[in-house]
Amino acid sequence: MLVENEAIILSMTKNERENPKIISGSRRKRISKGAGVDVSKINKLLKQFKMMSDMMKKMSQGKKIPSGMIPDEMLNQLK
Repeated sequence: MLVENEAIILSMTKNERENPKIISGSRRKRISKGAGVDVSKINKLLKQFKMMSDMMKKMSQGKKIPSGMIPDEMLNQLK
């Protein structure tokens, strides 16, 4: 999984890494070809990144994260 995620990130341009919001459908296809993975894996990685960045923002504001906020799927991947 880490190898695939690394390949996806390395297939992105510097601009895409700095601002993942600009990644459109055609960019996702290009990244998937460069990384040798399906577009669904890119979507999954971007979704995880957004969730983690949202949680970090909440934590930096001093808000507690509810126990059900972190999906079990993500917790299993971190183990």
